[in-house]
Amino acid sequence: MPEPANSPNREASSRRAAIAEMRRVLDREPHVQPEVLRGDTRFTRRWQHGEIHDRTAPMREHVVMTYYGTAQPISWRDGRQTQNGRTLAGTITLIPAGHEATWDVHGPIEVSHLYLSDLRLRQAAGLAAGRTPFELRDRVAAADPILSRLLEIIALEAQAPNACGQLLVEQAIDLVSLQLLRGHSASADQVVASSVRGGLAAWQVRRVTDYLRTHLAEPVGLDELAALVGLSRFHFCTAFHKAVGMPPHRWLTGLRMSEAKRLLADNRLTVLQVAIAVGFQTQSAFAVAFRKAEGLSPSAYRRAL
Repeated sequence: MPEPANSPNREASSRRAAIAEMRRVLDREPHVQPEVLRGDTRFTRRWQHGEIHDRTAPMREHVVMTYYGTAQPISWRDGRQTQNGRTLAGTITLIPAGHEATWDVHGPIEVSHLYLSDLRLRQAAGLAAGRTPFELRDRVAAADPILSRLLEIIALEAQAPNACGQLLVEQAIDLVSLQLLRGHSASADQVVASSVRGGLAAWQVRRVTDYLRTHLAEPVGLDELAALVGLSRFHFCTAFHKAVGMPPHRWLTGLRMSEAKRLLADNRLTVLQVAIAVGFQTQSAFAVAFRKAEGLSPSAYRRAL
């Protein structure tokens, strides 16, 4: 039996992909990273585009962006209301999925984008698909330094990826989702899931740590780690932090640095071989991470042994 013309499923299926719509209205194509994350989530690095005077069609994904550099006037109108602002550092613009409006942006401006599916948004807060309705609100250059900083972290990772980057980006996107629901939702108090009261049990920490140690040379995702202890991704991150005092990506970095120091003691291994063994694709990326963690380069550490 065909769906009614105004059914939610048909309406959603007629929306344009956010990346395609951004490519249409912008004079410079978004610098989208090739990685497609859980829930078809995509993100960009920082880049510049010029003025916009166009109407955006309804999109499948939520689009959230933050700004860098010189602030410019920006306005939005949909026939019922108008919002005006300036693209200041620490502000964000949010275009919820399915919304359309006319935009006037006086460029050039420097931005980074996140294209976030409704599925990913729900997963981050532990909400079942199709249940617990919520509605994100349109925002135009709205002050939100927390959300802006999270978007900046994601964009920085796009510019200089490292061995723990996937964990860092996945966790940052979950935090973006929670901040959107907490600060930019019509029913924020009803949709944000309660956090875990206690941390992981000792056996759960051991299981996660053992898994990380045996996968130091591989990219590791939060879903893999959460599945090991039977928690949702968000609840796992909260409980893990409470148990060990740091987020999973920092714990993984510590394990990688400990193993790197052990391997550097073996002069038969080159620094590049050590880097690859602990999950870094290049010697330079390894050197940057090692110096940040230990205060000296891998070669200097080896000479000091």
